[in-house]
Amino acid sequence: MREQLKRLTSDSAVYGISTILGRFLNFLLVPLYTNVFPAGEYGVVTVVYSYVAFLNFVYPLGLEAAFMRFVSNASDEEARNAVFSAPVILIALASAVFTSLLLLFSEPIAASSNIRGQWGAIIPLASITLALDAINVVPFAALRMERKARRFAFIRVTNILINIALNLVFVLVLHMSIVSIFTANLVASASSTLLLAPGVFARLRFSFPRRLLRDMLVFGVPTIPAGLAAMVTQVINRPIMQAIMGDEATGIFGANYRLGIIMMLVVTMFQYAWQPFFLQMAGRDDAKRLFARVMTYFMLLGSAIVLGVSFFIDDAATVPLLHGRSLIGRGYWSGLPIVPVVLFGYLWTGVSTILNAGLLIEKRTGHLALVTGIGAAVNVAANLLLIPPYGLMGASYAMLAAYLVMALLYWILSQRIYPVPWEYTRLARILLAMAAVAALWYLPIKPAVLPQLAWEAVLLVLYIVLLFAFRFFLPSELRELRGLLRAPRAPGKSFTKEQQ
Repeated sequence: MREQLKRLTSDSAVYGISTILGRFLNFLLVPLYTNVFPAGEYGVVTVVYSYVAFLNFVYPLGLEAAFMRFVSNASDEEARNAVFSAPVILIALASAVFTSLLLLFSEPIAASSNIRGQWGAIIPLASITLALDAINVVPFAALRMERKARRFAFIRVTNILINIALNLVFVLVLHMSIVSIFTANLVASASSTLLLAPGVFARLRFSFPRRLLRDMLVFGVPTIPAGLAAMVTQVINRPIMQAIMGDEATGIFGANYRLGIIMMLVVTMFQYAWQPFFLQMAGRDDAKRLFARVMTYFMLLGSAIVLGVSFFIDDAATVPLLHGRSLIGRGYWSGLPIVPVVLFGYLWTGVSTILNAGLLIEKRTGHLALVTGIGAAVNVAANLLLIPPYGLMGASYAMLAAYLVMALLYWILSQRIYPVPWEYTRLARILLAMAAVAALWYLPIKPAVLPQLAWEAVLLVLYIVLLFAFRFFLPSELRELRGLLRAPRAPGKSFTKEQQ
């Protein structure tokens, strides 16, 4: 088990470096946007990108998951090329149709999104970008399945760097409008398509069994409603908020929602490595025990990140930077209280990712649509109920409620279909330590002699102390920690069954 966990960690690290670097660089655009554009204009950007996120699941037709599932069983190079070619060709054709429809109806779409006349190019730019990103989906998945993490990382980071550079030129130098945000995104997506092109043409075959495409569609299409429902859960709060509270409130919410980036990055980089990992490990005798240990370690890391970011985000977001500017513009500070809730919601997104592995292993993808559909319904209902009286906080609580419901449903279904012996006692100890520290942070009991930053640092140390007090760590883990703190382990030393 140790070697498999190290492999997952290694792949997560490579994907994580590219994801963290890329998303962090992309996150640097938030200070740019919030210090340059009024909240109302940024609200329009936020809403459009919520629709883009929704359509990102329509364009690939669910064939990314189908490709990863079928290519893992392909017997030879010819079979792998066929599994690659079928979805690439179909996605390209479907993307051309979808983008043509968006261009045809661009005016009513713009009107429904509050896009004014001078911003009319946003819809065409976003539509073409959607097509390019969809075409790139399977080539990126192929790099993941072939464990070409460094190539994957290079292309991803190149995309982000181009996007960042163009945004800086367009916004700071040329003083262009919010349309420039979508122009930069289109050019960056095109660069990824070009970098992936050599690998695509090397694998692409225009002749493949029709039955293969049918089987892949049967596997992948049921994931589309699940993906759509998942996107509804993630982004529906922006259009609802725009309709109820207007563009300005939506911009404030969107900017502060992005401050949950650290937890989002952890979940994203984990997801990139997790799906190929559990599909390839599913046949092992100890697979379920391995998955249970992954869940425990994910919760341990995720809880620490939620606490740490929640404690220090106000100081980080409001501290003066260059020329008196801050991480987000002063006009957006009223949304900072939503950040801890958003972080906690992302934690449960990662938990759901682990829990639904059994459904994918057993090819019960139809259940994904059921769970995410219920989550989406909970989110829509909660947003409509909570936004009018509670505003931004209501939207963040609605998001958290949806993710908690989805995690619970995934647990119920997975235990019936693919039961895993989760380490419930250890998970409970993590949540108990987290809850105790969070309560101390929220309650007005800070010692008067301690500055706020010092008190928050004390609380983080207390979280670790509580884990030891609750006897969370196994003896083997304690021995490993002591070994890391002392000297490198002697080569050739074996591990006990407990360590495995």
